Amino acid sequence: MGYRWINEEILTGGWAWHDQRYSDDDFLDTAEEQVRAKCAGLWGGTKPVPPWEWRQRHPAVAPEDAEPENEA
Repeated sequence: MGYRWINEEILTGGWAWHDQRYSDDDFLDTAEEQVRAKCAGLWGGTKPVPPWEWRQRHPAVAPEDAEPENEA
């Protein structure tokens, strides 16, 4: 069985962003640019939202602050 680099696989499949705040890998940068140009994966959508922006818009709710579920 060969070596697999999951970071590369999800980027080339169009299922992730290359977050340059945490990685300066030129190969991953190029992989993202190529898959964006093909409009593959999440880049096929009309306006994909990076996860860090989504988290800012949808802050997590602590379990103790969550609405209780209806109990049957």
